[in-house]
Amino acid sequence: MRLVLADDHFGVRERIKDLLAAEHEVLADYENCESVLGCMDRLHPEMVLLDISMPAMGGFSLAEQIHRGWPAIKIIFVSQHSEPAYVEHALHVGASGYVLKGNLLADLLPAIREVSAGHTFLSPQLASG
Repeated sequence: MRLVLADDHFGVRERIKDLLAAEHEVLADYENCESVLGCMDRLHPEMVLLDISMPAMGGFSLAEQIHRGWPAIKIIFVSQHSEPAYVEHALHVGASGYVLKGNLLADLLPAIREVSAGHTFLSPQLASG
């Protein structure tokens, strides 16, 4: 998959890029939502990995804009928030996946595989509720 990554924490972005390096192409990584919107037509990603708690517009608003403007692009949230309201809102704004940051190693690659195949993926702790 050709991915764009958005998280306001440099260390998290680096960790995700390390996890993805062998199987996927990270086209770009950004610390703010505006930069992600600015790259969509130029980079043509197949998937965007988003944090919820981003400066300015925030991840939910960004996901809505991506879903409206580029509906074919898959969205996975990568978040520390495990509350059901966050997960429900993420799915409502167009995400197909939700991975807890504490489970990146176990869940991120399976999430990308499932979402790219047209399925929804939630970290197992979320799905069991």
